[in-house]
Amino acid sequence: MQAQEISEYLERGGLVVHSAVCGSDATRMARDCPPHLALLDYNLPDTVGTDLAVEIRAIVPNLSIIVMSGRIEGLSDDMIQSHGIKTFLRKPVRLSTLRQMIMTLVKAHRDGAAAH
Repeated sequence: MQAQEISEYLERGGLVVHSAVCGSDATRMARDCPPHLALLDYNLPDTVGTDLAVEIRAIVPNLSIIVMSGRIEGLSDDMIQSHGIKTFLRKPVRLSTLRQMIMTLVKAHRDGAAAH
């Protein structure tokens, strides 16, 4: 339900959003339609967000990745950085703050792509 709520909120902000409920679906979607940004939950039915970040980064090397969770045990800043995660957010996350962060990262991605 939370993924649907976030997706709908981001779409109302003008973003194109594709949602997956598990890591294997997200990996398939990244192959089929490479995203500019990935917003991952840490706790997924078939994996954890940090491992999924590594898998998706192998498919889309320049991807901005945000991982969020209400559970942070065992996560360190070093682990987050070594997995290529741009930002880690602790839930609950204000949707307006999340959308602003995503819009900033998407704009940076677009500006970088336009420069090449």
